[in-house]
Parts: sequence; C-alpha cells; structure tokens
Amino acid sequence: RNESSDLRFVFRDTDTHTFLEGQRSYNRLNAAYVDYRGLQNPWSLRVGRQTGLSSGLPQRFDGVLAGYGFTPKWRLSASAGVPVEYPDIDTRRQFGGLSLEFENLRDAWSGDFYAIQQSADGLLDRQAVGTEVRYFDARTTLFSQLEYDTSFQEWNVAMLQANWQSEGGTTLNFLYDKRRAPTLTTTNAIFGQPTTSLSVLNQFLTEAELQQVAASVTATSTQALIGFTTPVSKKWQVGGDVRLTNVGPLPEVVVNGITFPATPATGDIYAY
Repeated sequence: RNESSDLRFVFRDTDTHTFLEGQRSYNRLNAAYVDYRGLQNPWSLRVGRQTGLSSGLPQRFDGVLAGYGFTPKWRLSASAGVPVEYPDIDTRRQFGGLSLEFENLRDAWSGDFYAIQQSADGLLDRQAVGTEVRYFDARTTLFSQLEYDTSFQEWNVAMLQANWQSEGGTTLNFLYDKRRAPTLTTTNAIFGQPTTSLSVLNQFLTEAELQQVAASVTATSTQALIGFTTPVSKKWQVGGDVRLTNVGPLPEVVVNGITFPATPATGDIYAY
C-alpha cells in the first residue's frame, strides 16, 4: 500500500486428508486473486478465484471484477468468469454481469442495481436483474434484496431484514426471506440425473423442457421472523419472537455416489 494504490494478493486453500481406506482426500482452493484499488484514481480490479459478495455473482468463480467510480458515491462495475463449485460438474458455464453501485447517499443508503447472464453448454442458464439496498443510522439497520429471473420469469430472491432500537433500549427485529434454493438455473435440471452434463440431457430434452425440469426440482424456501427485547430494569430484559420456516419439496439427488432421498414439503413450521 502506498499513497496512490492498495495492491494485495489473497490465497485461501483447505486440504483435507483421510487415512481411512476407501475414502478420498480432497483439496479446496477457495480464493487466489490479485486485488488492486486506486487511492488517487477511481479504478479497482480483482482477477483470479474469488467470492461473489453482491450483485448476483456466483458464490465462487474464476474471473475478473473491474470497477470505475465516476463520482465519489457512484460506481460502475463489470464482471465475467466461470463459476466454481465443489464437487465439480461436467457442464461448461460462463457468465457476465454489470452493476451500478451507490454508497453513502444521504449518509445512510448504499446498494446496487445489477444484471447478470450465464450460459451452460451453449444454453441460457440464468438471466436475472436485481437490486440490493442497505440503510444504516444510529438506531436502524435495513438490508433488502430482490432478484427476478427474466428467462424463467420467476423471482429468485425477495428478502428484507431490519432492526430498530429505541432511546430506551427496546429492540425490534424483522426478517422476511423467500428464495429459490439453490438459485434457479437451467443447470439445476441435472439434479437426480445419471449425468452432470447439461449437453447430454439436451440430447433428449429441449431447452424449454430443461427449464421446466429445473424449475420443478428447485425448492422454494421461506423464512420469517418478528421479535423484540426490552429492558425492565438495569439488569434484566424480556423478549420474544415468532419464527416461520417453510421449505418446498426436494427431489432425490445423487452426489459423489451418495443418494439423498426425496423429501416432501415441510409446510409452515412455527417456533415461539
């Protein structure tokens, strides 16, 4: 780090070795990237294996993320790369995305608007637009995310989480999170199939049929919470909450030769 820039190299790797016969050791390279951020210019650049923290990016990918701050509070970013998952699948995927980011608007609001498109074995895998909005002040924090997949014409994520504290120390908490789990992609059609290659499935099913299969095997998860705590003396406080969980049905899935049986929908589960 110097007066003009901050340059760093990040490497994170986990190696797991088993001494038991019949079990396989494995290595997980989670991050290996070079990160540049200008301190006297508006440019930023990250190249290598990295974690997608926002803007609808994959959880882990090999690629590039570049940004340009055209005002002190607004930045335009572009990304491109290849998703990385463990265990790996026999489907070639690549994505590209754009995001418009804002920070400290009125000293409280930050977030982004983004669009991302991903292909898999030459087929449209994912095409989504979304937004993330965050709000922070002395008493209130808020985080929300919306993402709509324009190819499936379905919502991927609808989430709002908020916390508020009064002058007297009473705290209110709220959460509503409804999402497809995992993220809705055409590649999900390989769940429970004897192959992890989307191109192999495409020999028997059309692209539209693959999307129908993917939508049917991708569960919908809903979580909700509302709760409070409030002080009743200098040393004691009382509180309570109500939680709702609902997970849709999941199909039978085979991973690394291990069969995970199908599970029915949970229905609404309440906890008090």
